Amino acid sequence: MRIVEPGTIRGFSNETVTSNHLLQAAVSTPEIMPQVATLFMSDTTPFSSLLAKKGLTSRGLYAGLMSDTYRVVGNRKVMWPVKGIERRKGTILSYSAPTTSTPGINGETVTLYLDTNWFSPYDVLELKDNRTLVTVVDDQLPVQMDDGSYRYYARLNRKSAGSYINPVLLTAGSEIGFGMTNFYEMSETGYEKYTFDNWAYSHMTIQRMKWSISGTAASMDTRKIWIEHGGEYAWMTAAEEQMLRRWAGAREFQLLNGQGTVGEHDEVYLKDMKGREIVAGDGLLNIGDGSLRFPYSGRLTKKHIENVMGNMQIMASADGLLEIVAIVGQQYMFQFSELMKTIGASFVGSSGLTEGSGSAKGINATFSYYELNGVRVIPIWYKWFNDPSRPQRATRDGYMAESGRAIFVSLGRTDLGTNNVELLALKGREFKKGTVKGIDVGGDNMSNSVDGQHTHVLCETGIKCANMFGVAEMFIPVR
Repeated sequence: MRIVEPGTIRGFSNETVTSNHLLQAAVSTPEIMPQVATLFMSDTTPFSSLLAKKGLTSRGLYAGLMSDTYRVVGNRKVMWPVKGIERRKGTILSYSAPTTSTPGINGETVTLYLDTNWFSPYDVLELKDNRTLVTVVDDQLPVQMDDGSYRYYARLNRKSAGSYINPVLLTAGSEIGFGMTNFYEMSETGYEKYTFDNWAYSHMTIQRMKWSISGTAASMDTRKIWIEHGGEYAWMTAAEEQMLRRWAGAREFQLLNGQGTVGEHDEVYLKDMKGREIVAGDGLLNIGDGSLRFPYSGRLTKKHIENVMGNMQIMASADGLLEIVAIVGQQYMFQFSELMKTIGASFVGSSGLTEGSGSAKGINATFSYYELNGVRVIPIWYKWFNDPSRPQRATRDGYMAESGRAIFVSLGRTDLGTNNVELLALKGREFKKGTVKGIDVGGDNMSNSVDGQHTHVLCETGIKCANMFGVAEMFIPVR
């Protein structure tokens, strides 16, 4: 969908103008509304426009829906399946050993207190250096302590008497994971572990806008803005265009940054002054435990990007393409382009960046993507990160910290065969429109005596993300 340049529409005949009025078209075909966001993709809605163009939208979600793909609980909560992680890891809460400076030396027993009961007798656990291994040597299942931790008795896997565990590996907060099993001869039993797929969830967020027009203004021949979508034309007033722009920008913010107000057990934590519950769903960065986060400082480097790619779960699209889209600020885009120019020149030479000849030649140092080992990163400038109307913090270099921000999203398909990221809308709530008419309309249909009318629009939408490891964020930390 695009806004048609002035002068393109010369006129029309044998048509009723209101029949292809944009908002009326939206009411009759709600699926057009995700495409409305593409009107403002260059400055307001790069993310939702991308999802709409790729067809990553859902249709027909309704209260009580139960299917393999979605479950809609009540009329606000949407759930979708996520594949369970086959392995589990734990966190060390504390430990004790006879010799704390050299724990595990001479085969002594180290008592570990972990936050999980996932591990079993004779499991071999690797510590956070990925080199040191310890074996659970108690044949009893882990015991839960009064503080909620689980107790394990472990001994170091070693080949010499003087070997011991580096105490740094056992500090509180250190991670520990399952590596293998290690049983004694003539062992009596094994131990079971199962993982199951789960259901993630989000809540729909209600967005509402309005625009008003006086009776006098309504009687004037006001400017029309023409829209083209799929070869068909529609029009809207300038006031409607401004309202839709605000709606699209607010929805874009919701889809990326929205902070949910509903807890794990469906308790609503936000209420107005009259005690009415305000339900809102999480945006992409806050669904579940939130996205992967990578602080960086200084100039953007190839290693920064490779570090993000190395930690993300990169999913293939239906056609097998491995692609990551990065929603970035202007400063990030500048540095990305500079980095690509440096890398590109090393392969094609500086002559490969020139176009034309003689006095008409120029340098084209714009690069649209970066590809490594079959994975393509495509940056898209999100102008909201640089909007001067936003609250901002400045870096030591003097530019806005948000300008150096980047959100990486893998748009492929999960192991369950569904899209990792999709726009959501409840059926019948994709887009609602109503007009309160005044004396300017007259007749028996007027709603009040005001010489004017106002139009309200409302939508109830959200976003799905099946694998949060497919979303990452780079940002510049500012104190």
